[in-house]
Amino acid sequence: MRIAIKVTVGLVGALAVIVGALFFHVNASYPNVDSELRLFGYVVDRFTQAETPEQLIALGRQAEPENYDLDKGIVVEETYIKGRDGNNIRVVILRSDKSTPDAVGLLYLHGGGYVMGSPDSALDIRFMSDLIHTSNTVIVAPAYRLSHEAPYPAALNDSYATLAWMKDNAAELGINDSQLFIAGGSAGGGLTAATTLYARDQGEINIAFQMPLYPMLDDRNSAPSNTQNTHLIWNSTKNRMAWKLYLGDLYQTDKVPIYAAPSRATDLSGLPPTFTFVGDQDLFYDETNEFVQQLKKDGVPVEFYEYEGGYHVFEMIVPNANVSQSVNERLLAAFKHASENYFATQN
Repeated sequence: MRIAIKVTVGLVGALAVIVGALFFHVNASYPNVDSELRLFGYVVDRFTQAETPEQLIALGRQAEPENYDLDKGIVVEETYIKGRDGNNIRVVILRSDKSTPDAVGLLYLHGGGYVMGSPDSALDIRFMSDLIHTSNTVIVAPAYRLSHEAPYPAALNDSYATLAWMKDNAAELGINDSQLFIAGGSAGGGLTAATTLYARDQGEINIAFQMPLYPMLDDRNSAPSNTQNTHLIWNSTKNRMAWKLYLGDLYQTDKVPIYAAPSRATDLSGLPPTFTFVGDQDLFYDETNEFVQQLKKDGVPVEFYEYEGGYHVFEMIVPNANVSQSVNERLLAAFKHASENYFATQN
């Protein structure tokens, strides 16, 4: 018995030393990251490393749609619609079981660097459920083609096809076609911005509100925050590989369209009112700020927040942190305001 106790005490002591060393390493390595976000962000980052395009693709395949617990009162259905390239697009539709006609119609675009992700992830389902609890909303989330399946413009085509389907089937979906919104984070944020730009220029569909959250916008990777490779979760190595996969032969050329990389757009006038935010430890910090300043310059109403100590997708990874709760309170308040005030009549 005494030997067992000594062994147990020894193991506990060794574990305490290891944990203490880990805390010291993380705190010393990431002093500018919010203390509530630091450790979990480090652990997630260690398990999502990728140094080659093949590893990035494999990482995406490991993150297949997972089982999730639906909030009470949320209804999910799935259907397939025809894409612009003759492909079939799987779309996930979420609504409240108390949804009433003339709901907001939100096109939701998942993140994942264009190379991974799906609308079925537990994190995305939780986010969409929060929006539905906030306002009478029907959300349509397409499983757009990923870059290793088909590079640009496949994702844009699938996004726009879904948007057009929402407009054409507004009555059946129970949505108000004068309240078509678009939202997404990271690559989904970049695709949000790209889709609103494309819709503006096509003149076929009017968007009432957009939320491109910490968006992936700039393929050139030249801004100061893009050149550092020490960011947690999404660093410059992953970002360059993701852009190369997405753009294919267009990568590192001067032929990249604004609908692939919205940071290349010099005129953002006519875009809908916008809400966005970014953490100051996010790789996309600079390009998000530049995009916001261009929106303001071009007369687009913008509500924008920066969060000290926040890395990429921090509010989803550590939702109970104080800074994450601040994000969610502001985001949901902005969404509620938009649902009550922003309309764009269709032609």
